[in-house]
Amino acid sequence: MLSPYRLVVSAAALCTVSALLSGSCGKPQRPSDSSGSPPTHADVLAAASTWLRGTSIPFDRMEPAENLDDLEPLRRLVGDARVVSLGEATHGTREFFQMKHRILRFLVERMGFTAFAIEATWPEANRLDRYLRTGEGDPAVLVLWAHNGHVATRTGVMGGALREMLGPAMVTFGFSFAQGTFNAVGVSPYTPLGPHTVGAPKYDSYEEYFAAAAVPRFFLDLRNRSALPDTPSWLPGPRSARSIGSMYADASPDDYYYQARLPTEFDVVIFLDRTTAAVPLPFNYPTTF
Repeated sequence: MLSPYRLVVSAAALCTVSALLSGSCGKPQRPSDSSGSPPTHADVLAAASTWLRGTSIPFDRMEPAENLDDLEPLRRLVGDARVVSLGEATHGTREFFQMKHRILRFLVERMGFTAFAIEATWPEANRLDRYLRTGEGDPAVLVLWAHNGHVATRTGVMGGALREMLGPAMVTFGFSFAQGTFNAVGVSPYTPLGPHTVGAPKYDSYEEYFAAAAVPRFFLDLRNRSALPDTPSWLPGPRSARSIGSMYADASPDDYYYQARLPTEFDVVIFLDRTTAAVPLPFNYPTTF
């Protein structure tokens, strides 16, 4: 019988001289494509494009007043939920606001939602409430409008607390974008509220994979993806995702990414390839609160 020491030596002898010189013997190997070579990042992006084109749900229109038929997939995505949370990846992107307006219309006009809550200061929220309130309804059927960072179902934020309370009775939509312009207050140095522009997404970020689909705008249902055999390895994360609030430093774009696990934070992602800055309304100080 061979001794354990001789077994080790015999195993080592199976390594070729080239493998020993390269240091690869005994180390796990990266997955290879059909040619035997490890996939490049371009290969992974191409596979992501194919998967997203077959899995995501594209929609056609952005203008709030346009026909809502392209949003009919929302009926299935929302299902029987009584609360729909709508995030945003910046506080100053025109297309985010347009799309949230369209979704709000769809939920009210076609699914019977009757209440609306928004992340806003108290005086402005009261004014909006007076504008929107036209009758009585069931306040449990609610649309919530806030930043991604607030609606995400992570521990320690509002969305996490609501998930504990409501479970699947709440559906959370996060927003993502590849590149474009948005409004924010400038920092380092300080500048008043105004437009800022970001270019192509960070390497290996969620936004880079979403942009690889070359689909201008789409919904992606993230629920139960871990149980599906075709789910790509990049989707669960953690990996970089953009999150921009009310302030932005143009010299430090990488500071506005965080390590995300999107399928644990949102039920659905709404992706927009190109965005523009919101157009501020004229501001007048209210005479009453």
